[in-house]
Amino acid sequence: MKAFLGALEFQENEYEELKELYESLKTKQKPHTLFISCVDSRVVPNLITGTKPGELYVIRNMGNVIPPKTSYKESLSTLASIEYAIVHVGVQNLIICGHSDCGACGSIHLINDETTKAKTPYIANWIQFLEPIKEELKNHPQFSNHFAKRSWLTERLNVRLQLNNLLSYDFIQERVTNNELKIFGWHYIIETGKIYNYNFESHFFEPIEETIKQRISHENSSNKNP
Repeated sequence: MKAFLGALEFQENEYEELKELYESLKTKQKPHTLFISCVDSRVVPNLITGTKPGELYVIRNMGNVIPPKTSYKESLSTLASIEYAIVHVGVQNLIICGHSDCGACGSIHLINDETTKAKTPYIANWIQFLEPIKEELKNHPQFSNHFAKRSWLTERLNVRLQLNNLLSYDFIQERVTNNELKIFGWHYIIETGKIYNYNFESHFFEPIEETIKQRISHENSSNKNP
């Protein structure tokens, strides 16, 4: 019932405030960013990016997974949506957004026995896409007995894995190489609202404030040296 009352509130108030915007979106959309996130209810793309309707093309699935090219047939919905956003809609940016306390990432440590797999076969099958993370975690034994640190590390390794999977597709790699598409990996911390962006050069996640600062500096430098 709450969703119905919320919809009524939207019709009577929020919609009216953005009526002109919605009317302009009646027959077309031109989002600037493809936002791929987990289905977790605590991750609200438009809220955490401060964007309005029509700005984000959103794809969501458990664990913000992008199957590698070798397994694309196992998730045609995700790949078809990505292809549509990039090839037909023409988004200029792509963000893969992982988050803290991610159930999908946590489940790779839990769904191991056949009994658990039998109870949730669809989840178990989907989580197989995260299996490579287990091998990477072996390189960080210092976190094996520290739940919070292991969780954050798992979530960040997952974002990096999905970025690599993304680049396994030629139509994406070509656009990135030609500077037609920019890709980013985020780790959103629910309890603090902080967002960390993956730095492809240092291979570390940095506060987005640092990323913004670097981009502004780069743009200013480019303007001085045309």
